Amino acid sequence: GKGIRNDSQGQGHFGARRGGGTRKHKGIDLATEIGQNIVCPVDGKVVYGWGPKSKDRVEIYPTNPSQAGFDKMWILYVDHPKDVKQWSSVEMKANTPIAIAADLTTRGYSKDVTPHVHIQVWRDGVLIDPKPFFNFTDVN
Repeated sequence: GKGIRNDSQGQGHFGARRGGGTRKHKGIDLATEIGQNIVCPVDGKVVYGWGPKSKDRVEIYPTNPSQAGFDKMWILYVDHPKDVKQWSSVEMKANTPIAIAADLTTRGYSKDVTPHVHIQVWRDGVLIDPKPFFNFTDVN
């Protein structure tokens, strides 16, 4: 990623205002290039899922959650490899490509929204800020 998304359509940090302040952002938006490889951050099981509004996602379950610092990670707004079947899973090593960053305009977003992937992380069943698990500088 290129850092946390911050554009005229919103900010991508954990807890950012959404819905006019009625709710908070439940993850982070990491700026990307459309078509950029998305790699597995840890050794673990990768599950290829589909969500509402064609928010294709990968779910990552670390082999060693205590070492990884989380139990589950979702990365949304990705395109899956063409040969992947819905809800299939595969064991992956860290830094292995698992998907590519999607073109958000094909998912109903304005061209004013910076291309990005949305990342959510859970520890002990609670959503936590994903930022500490990544090494980057914020995009302004």
